[in-house]
Amino acid sequence: MKIKVADKSVKKIQNALDHANGGARKHTALPSDIFALARRAEESLVASGLPARDRSGSEVVWHAEGPSTNAYSYKMLRTRITLTRGFENWFLTGLERIGVYPRQSELYRITISSAQRHRIVAVALAIFQVRDNMDADTTPAVVEMV
Repeated sequence: MKIKVADKSVKKIQNALDHANGGARKHTALPSDIFALARRAEESLVASGLPARDRSGSEVVWHAEGPSTNAYSYKMLRTRITLTRGFENWFLTGLERIGVYPRQSELYRITISSAQRHRIVAVALAIFQVRDNMDADTTPAVVEMV
């Protein structure tokens, strides 16, 4: 499955969700969850400093948290969503019904390539300069606050 996350694809997304959820209507993901996830993942990539041209291939996986009470003594079914970043847009690439335990945290994880990781690190460290010489004379002084 590969459905572009865009307003014109809402019916395709809803059909994919209906297929993944079977007859379930409670505790299932909605198209709005998929759009919100795409926005959240994009914001995370922007915040990381990864340039737009290098975001392709990133993947985000999400499912909602488990029930907040212990009234559930068994797993609650939720929908796990997988989105993959294309050159310009996010694509829905996976839907799966999974069980989550009471008080289990939401899952929100972005997977990136090693090249993307190196780019993020390079951007994060761009404002820093590394000292070549680590002699005792160059060690920063410790200032005691009174």
